[in-house]
Amino acid sequence: MILKTRRLRARRGAVLVFVALSMTFIMAMMAFTVETSRLMANASELQSLTDASALAGAYGLAKVRSATYTTIADSTASLNRVEGTARAVTYRFGRWDPITNTLDTSGAVTLANADAVKATATLSATHFFGGILGTTNAYSISRSSVAWMGGSINSTSCLKPWALSLIAVKQDLGYPPGNNTPLTETDIRALNVGLPNDTITVKKGGGGDFSGAPGAFGAVDLTAASGAKVYGDAIADQSCSQPLVTIGDQVVAEPGNMAGPTRTGVCDLCSCGSGGQGDFACSPAVPVTIIIYSAVNGGGKTTSYTVGYFGVFNITGYHGQGQNDQVIGTLSGMSAPGSGFSPIPGPVTKLVLVK
Repeated sequence: MILKTRRLRARRGAVLVFVALSMTFIMAMMAFTVETSRLMANASELQSLTDASALAGAYGLAKVRSATYTTIADSTASLNRVEGTARAVTYRFGRWDPITNTLDTSGAVTLANADAVKATATLSATHFFGGILGTTNAYSISRSSVAWMGGSINSTSCLKPWALSLIAVKQDLGYPPGNNTPLTETDIRALNVGLPNDTITVKKGGGGDFSGAPGAFGAVDLTAASGAKVYGDAIADQSCSQPLVTIGDQVVAEPGNMAGPTRTGVCDLCSCGSGGQGDFACSPAVPVTIIIYSAVNGGGKTTSYTVGYFGVFNITGYHGQGQNDQVIGTLSGMSAPGSGFSPIPGPVTKLVLVK
């Protein structure tokens, strides 16, 4: 009987040793799981931070074309935190090669011709359970992202119902009257860097709007439901809710001069405050996207335009009365067919997270 009791006590002691060893293993596994989950969460948050920062940096670079693009990027970076804390991000501008998927940051790339931004962030922290895991207490994670002003858009629903002729654009660039040849990369560059341009009229009453189609005044019907109210609403619309238009499409000219709806719509867009009576200025200028047409089909009320490009038109004011109304401004950006056609994409472009 005494022998059995001793054996039982010995077994109990062995179980206690086994439990103690198991608990050590279990605690180590729990520590490993916690640390692994934390590292994965940190890496994910850090990647989200650099993704957002790179996209904001590319947007900022296209907007200001100066070193202050990093300020715009940092304003977004500060909203994307890692473990609840804002992290420092470094930036490099360059030119993205979509063929080799590499970023050129050589001396040949400047703020004026860059089309991509690389954002890098590093997290240095300490392990919660470094001692238990037998590792050093400090660790570091680094992530990078590259955003590219990736070529031009080929479709958009953010249009105002106006079509400007390629001839007018080419003449503004210094070409002789009547030139309708496709834009070159040099032309695109001149438009997209935001250099001062002569005043252009996108919607001109009384003819003379370079349309090549008498009776067409530059207004277009973007919907199946034409009419003065639909046209006026399309001018004032800020929601990008117009039907999708793609380069190469045919858009139909809006019948009639549409002087009244044009004046009212532009007044709403520019907050002119004058009820649309008399000339008024848009201060600051209001940038909108318009159609640049490469060909005219038909004439008069049956006119249609072939969409060749999309352009950024900065409305500076409204001039004229009745049939002689004019929407005036400057052209500052251009979107051409094909990815990467534009060496310096302007406001009409798409930002792409490429790496």
